[in-house]
Amino acid sequence: MKKLQNTLTVGKELQGLDLYASIKMDGQELQRFKCDSFVGNFPHLLQALFHGGYVNVPKPMAPHNAYGITEPPTGIDNASNASPIEVNLTETDFLTNWQDNEDIIWIWGVQGNTAANGYFTGVKVDSDQLKLYDLDGNPVAGNGAYTSGGKAHVMGFRDWYPMRMGNDGEYWGELLQHWQVIVGANSDATHVNDYYLKDRIPHGSNDGQLSHGSRSISAIVTDKPSSRFTISKPFTNQGTTDITVSEIGITSQGSDYNNNGDFEGVNFPGLLMVRDTLGSSVTIPAGKTLTVDYELVIQLSPDTQDTETDGTNGGFIQNFMYDIRSMAVGGNNTQGFVFNMAVPSGHMGGDAASQTGKAYDFGIRVGTDNTYVSMTDTDCKGPIAHGDGAGQLWYYGMNVEEVVRDTASNKAYFKVNRIVENRTGNSITIGEIALFGNNRENNAHSNGMYSACIARTALKSTDQITIAAGEFAQIEYTIEIIV
Repeated sequence: MKKLQNTLTVGKELQGLDLYASIKMDGQELQRFKCDSFVGNFPHLLQALFHGGYVNVPKPMAPHNAYGITEPPTGIDNASNASPIEVNLTETDFLTNWQDNEDIIWIWGVQGNTAANGYFTGVKVDSDQLKLYDLDGNPVAGNGAYTSGGKAHVMGFRDWYPMRMGNDGEYWGELLQHWQVIVGANSDATHVNDYYLKDRIPHGSNDGQLSHGSRSISAIVTDKPSSRFTISKPFTNQGTTDITVSEIGITSQGSDYNNNGDFEGVNFPGLLMVRDTLGSSVTIPAGKTLTVDYELVIQLSPDTQDTETDGTNGGFIQNFMYDIRSMAVGGNNTQGFVFNMAVPSGHMGGDAASQTGKAYDFGIRVGTDNTYVSMTDTDCKGPIAHGDGAGQLWYYGMNVEEVVRDTASNKAYFKVNRIVENRTGNSITIGEIALFGNNRENNAHSNGMYSACIARTALKSTDQITIAAGEFAQIEYTIEIIV
């Protein structure tokens, strides 16, 4: 069988989806840099969006209700000055589902024995006591007597499993929404397996805490080769001592009713999607405000107006950015039922012709025209229709594969593919491929499904394939996330 493959990249500069960060102090820019980019949870989120009906969701590890949703954080009433530190949690059954040396807990706000604050794995003593180890398995030693304070939440989504969206779908839809910027104090290099900031600085007005301002998300700006929007958040030091920031990131917050990213009263744990370490740490003096701007950009590669001269070109396009921004803004929990980019959408079977969305209208489609890709494209330039008539191809079902994490190369990827058949008597040459998802920029999804083009690739003649009469071909996109 012939095969036509193309890659859509995330995290590779000037190719696909990328990130840039600006760090400002009281409005004055201190740093702007190309980000280390997306980490392991983000490919799972994208794959979930692409799946539509089935989605990879985090396996709950803290106490959870009938819907599998984790409970709010627990308090801490002691942290021993020993090695390893042993913490006592105020909720007696908080660690019921804990798996030793696998699950991850985030602790913040402990006073006195401040070594207990951070991001750990551990060994359960009983359902409300835990011995702390770092992520390399080394015991964490105390640095003073516990005096007061502290909260904890299980954060390490290491186990993923497929779950059909249905009556509970809205909860998992919430889980992926409401993106927030967060900051921390750890300077370890970013890795695809990072599940949270290594030493996140909590919200608050005390020493060692930062008061979180309101998040803002800009409108999308699109030109020929790019489409972009910015997520911004200020952090004010209301304490009396300096605070040093060495890492920044983006996390989904689900229903973050307090809008501060600390899970107070929140039944949806956040998923870290982005983590970056600063080239040089930034110190926030008392009374000063640090603002982090994350600019998300998609860019066509190469930027050309002549496919034959400059080569195969394309990538994610404007509709993809609309869907990403929609998830970042949040506020529509029914997105959990039919995800924004659901490529296997549509109706199949005998009544498909009478339905609004047909299965062959979604997912990978192909065309004959290799005119260069523009960010505002909405279809193939020379679309090949579904069928067995002249100039048509028979589109079989879409396949969305599982996420693969390549830790040695510090990247993750998954593939989407479709088989097409030429049932006509003449050969057909493929000059372009495109990816179509469910249009979720309005609430019409509950009454029908409407396909929207989220990626397109124009193929140079030397990269094209010809499908002869009676032949099959597999068309495939690899979505690759590079850290």
